[in-house]
Amino acid sequence: MTEIDRRTIGMRALLFAAALAVPGAVLPGAALALEPRPAPLKEPATITVAFGKFSFAAPLLYVPEILKEMNIEMKGVEFQRYADTRTAIATKQADIGMTGGTLLVQSLAGGNTDLIALMGVAGEKIYPVVREGVKIDTWADLKGKKIAAAVGGNVWTQWVAKLVEEKIAYGDLQVSGIQGGGQNFNIALKRGDIDVAILWSPFNAMPIVEGYAYWPKALEFGMSQPVGGEQGIWTTHKDVLKEKRDLIERFLWAYKAAEARIAKSEATKADAIEKFTGVKPEVAKAVAELTVYGAQATPASLEAMAKLMAQQGIVNKDVSAMIPGAFDTSLAKKVSGD
Repeated sequence: MTEIDRRTIGMRALLFAAALAVPGAVLPGAALALEPRPAPLKEPATITVAFGKFSFAAPLLYVPEILKEMNIEMKGVEFQRYADTRTAIATKQADIGMTGGTLLVQSLAGGNTDLIALMGVAGEKIYPVVREGVKIDTWADLKGKKIAAAVGGNVWTQWVAKLVEEKIAYGDLQVSGIQGGGQNFNIALKRGDIDVAILWSPFNAMPIVEGYAYWPKALEFGMSQPVGGEQGIWTTHKDVLKEKRDLIERFLWAYKAAEARIAKSEATKADAIEKFTGVKPEVAKAVAELTVYGAQATPASLEAMAKLMAQQGIVNKDVSAMIPGAFDTSLAKKVSGD
């Protein structure tokens, strides 16, 4: 297996502006259950949140103002990679952060039991991004094609899970990695260096909008395999959860409230994605069609991911039995009324 890219990416601190005010109360949508808002904290507090500016985290656009109603200021710290958000959580630079299920499994396999998963960020329908002129109708058609993927990441792991399900041997495919972010995959795709890119949003929508690639809809692999379409899990350090449980609970409630606000329609999803990520309106619209807010990572899906990662040699041991102790769903259930 190719080593996961450990390139260093700088981080920049980001305080969300008060201009992102939510007009009026945020009411939950019918599809996303939510308990009444928790009481404000008696004393002002600040919560530091590690995040990536990805479409599936677009509810964060409205979270700071919701938290203010509970006497909490949100300090957001933006990263480009989930590996870096994981580090911020593990070192307690952040009280809570979004990271990938694969990284949680890797941490457990490496002996780190400090990270506690709390609640899914969102889910996503994902298709291979195929260059125009390259014919891909079935999974078997991937054989002989030049494929680029971020080896070891969430999307790659979900793709591998689907390959296993479809009985396509990974070793039979021509898979390579590309240095840098998703835009570099698209440059290679447009240039003809690769035939297929295994990408995440918003990069998986850009080539489709620009007209040089397409999605083979029969090859969906995000939501349609055992490890699920999880595109991030809200995670904290076990010490922080113990010391700041009330603060963490209110953050999760605020995120769910913001999620309900933007999930009301495809138009509200696209609007939030455009504002949060800065992508073009047409890209935001395409990404909105892929993004599934309210889709939660579960201990069962993370256990399946841990088993798969061990079977594929991504980690050196099966840590699926450790997942229940590393995934505390109690606060998510409390704020959702489950």
